[in-house]
Amino acid sequence: TNCDDSGSGSLRDALQNVAADGDTIDLTNLSCSVITLTTGSILFFQNNITLQGPSSSAGLYLSGGSGSSRVAPLLHDGTGTLTINNMTVEDGAKYFTSAQSGSANGGCIFSGGTVDLNDSEVKYCTAQNTGTSGALGGAIYAAGGVSLSDSVVLNSSVFSASGSGNGGGIYTLGQIRL
Repeated sequence: TNCDDSGSGSLRDALQNVAADGDTIDLTNLSCSVITLTTGSILFFQNNITLQGPSSSAGLYLSGGSGSSRVAPLLHDGTGTLTINNMTVEDGAKYFTSAQSGSANGGCIFSGGTVDLNDSEVKYCTAQNTGTSGALGGAIYAAGGVSLSDSVVLNSSVFSASGSGNGGGIYTLGQIRL
């Protein structure tokens, strides 16, 4: 019901405290055009969840912030499908250093399952690892697969000091359907 980063009625609250597996979070009636995350990524665990934006991707932006405080906006720890309709997810970043273990995966969207984008954009994202592990999926990392319908992934990058940086736009262990 609002574009706050957190609290009652926010997207974070809906994903973390209200929505159940299989639900659709309806964002079509928001009076704002940008949700900017200032308190970190939104981590959620439903297997299947849909984010429904307004009638065009230019109508609602989910931003990971700006400068050195950027975060990866959506961390879908479920194994089903994260569906995003009519939204733009942008300005995300996942930065790992030698103090962190594992790969920096998914600069804007990370999913343990699949990602299904419809009439949506994912842009200006980066996954970067300056440690000994890799980085995968500058914009999107999805373990199960990615589907894009009337959607674009652009101006995103991946960097790894160890040399194992793959998928500047998309990285998946599954299939990609465009």
